[in-house]
Amino acid sequence: MTYLVVALLVAIGIFFTIKPNTVWKYNHYFTVKDGEPSDLYLICVRLTGVLFIILGLVYLGVMLFY
Repeated sequence: MTYLVVALLVAIGIFFTIKPNTVWKYNHYFTVKDGEPSDLYLICVRLTGVLFIILGLVYLGVMLFY
């Protein structure tokens, strides 16, 4: 179960980091037509992705050594 949580956190983090435009489209699919995300939004999504990756790796480290 622990490894599943780590894998999900890292996978979501990688997806957020690589494809922030797709994340924006999923979040605003029904509310905005032909809109574009701002640069600040893209930066925040990428930072969130990096934080998810770090959180997953820290969680893995804690579970392995504790």
